[in-house]
Amino acid sequence: MDVSESFKQSFHGKTDRNGIFVRMSDRLAAADPAFSRLRLASRAMLSLALSAGLLGFVTLFHAMPLASYGLSVILCFIGSLAVRDETATGQLVTRLHAG
Repeated sequence: MDVSESFKQSFHGKTDRNGIFVRMSDRLAAADPAFSRLRLASRAMLSLALSAGLLGFVTLFHAMPLASYGLSVILCFIGSLAVRDETATGQLVTRLHAG
């Protein structure tokens, strides 16, 4: 087997798709071992999606200015990223006091 055949096989073989997945997951695990960045980003995007959905629902019944969407984006990101309590209960208490 020459180099070109092994190159084709590495990109078109079924085992290499698994190999690529393994390499990507290894890179992710090396960059973020505890998945803390992934959890933080997921939390921010979930709060943004919920806020946009809620404002979209409210807009069906009452017209909202464009600034309300901008304000909700800023508050979602600040609210989801700024709370740094250790326990889930402490985070919930902080969010309830802030909101």
